[in-house]
Amino acid sequence: METLQDEMECSPVRYLSAGIIPQIFPFFAEGWKEKCLELKVIERQREIKTPEELMLLCLFHLINGCSLMEISEIGRLLKIGDFSDVAFMNKFAKCGDWFAWICQQFAHVIVAEHQKPKFLEKYRAIALDASHVVEKGRSGRIYKLHYAIDIFNLSTVSYTITTVKTGETLCNFSFQKDDLAIGDRAYGTLNGIEHCLKNSADFLLRLRTNWCKLYDHNGKEISIIAAFQHLKSEECGDLYAFACTKKKQMIPVRICARKKSDADYEKTLKKLKSHESKKQCKTTDETKEFNKYIVVVTSLPGNVTSSEVLEAYRYRWQIEIYFKRLKSILNIGDLPKKQEKSSLAWINGKMMVALLVEFFLSSHSSDTTVPSNTTVPSNTTVPSNTTVPSNTTVSSNTTVSSNTTVSSNTTVSSNTTHPSDIIQPLDSKKTSGVFGGR
Repeated sequence: METLQDEMECSPVRYLSAGIIPQIFPFFAEGWKEKCLELKVIERQREIKTPEELMLLCLFHLINGCSLMEISEIGRLLKIGDFSDVAFMNKFAKCGDWFAWICQQFAHVIVAEHQKPKFLEKYRAIALDASHVVEKGRSGRIYKLHYAIDIFNLSTVSYTITTVKTGETLCNFSFQKDDLAIGDRAYGTLNGIEHCLKNSADFLLRLRTNWCKLYDHNGKEISIIAAFQHLKSEECGDLYAFACTKKKQMIPVRICARKKSDADYEKTLKKLKSHESKKQCKTTDETKEFNKYIVVVTSLPGNVTSSEVLEAYRYRWQIEIYFKRLKSILNIGDLPKKQEKSSLAWINGKMMVALLVEFFLSSHSSDTTVPSNTTVPSNTTVPSNTTVPSNTTVSSNTTVSSNTTVSSNTTVSSNTTHPSDIIQPLDSKKTSGVFGGR
């Protein structure tokens, strides 16, 4: 297929060079190749013989959007093997667990940290949300991606892929001590709160109108609307009460609320009217009154003021932005697959690419370490504040930025530009990569 070969040569934006993609491999966790063999993704080693070759083709498929026929031709052009599009499809379908394992390793990487307010210093603030992923074609199968990110590190905490039968609940995630789970109304349930408390985690969740019955310390029922009627526009307040579970257990909770401005309330009423028209239902007066406030339930202590609690809830928008990026840039909202295993492999692969993007963005925004035994290709700019370890080859026509440390036993080729403040050489100090032991 000569047309594809010409297109690969003339369109490097779409078709990543076969020399560029392997440079991503050193950033994978140690043992990623062994995991491929352990999961029996590659067994008989016929056309595609090694994990590196398979990952190369998978990234062409995931990043460049190459069709199965194109992947078959790319494999022939790169002299990987002569295999059919169906053969690659079957191989790709087996990669789902492999991609998921790589994602799990990336999920523990701490990336560039954003400014965290003092009242949240001890917490790992985790925003939670879910989004539908639709399969293209006649079947139109829909999956649900449940995702959790560390708001201030903008790094993945965990994710899971389910059918649409699985609802949005905190029970889909694992928590630990000093975690602060932040979720919208869908997550504001007693079951979710019990799940957090069981794992010694804290929570900050938006509440619906009829969340549950609340009681004071005397066992008298409390009305949330009545408790916050005294608030003025944009004023915040809190309420300590007990929530009764299905097992008749009393859980101490803190309710915080902020009264909306008149302009914001008018916008809310318009949304409620739109909902009435769409669902052909009537909004109750109680719901309209409740929507004058933004009401959340939390386990944060009293030394965190109610205004700070509601400020912390606003950070949840980070995950909305994150999903928008996943769907618009990585096209994760649509599935080009028809079989369930292939669809799950596609989603896990896209998540792997998303985490790679996160990792590279963070590593280039702060001090960077180039993995040892690596060749820095020609026509490349090594960013500032970068450590180039020993046994690394810096190719010709490469620009080395300022404040860059080059270790001993490093080969710097001719025509390499480097400033006068470069430190060369450094004692044979071993530097470790993000995962170590590469």
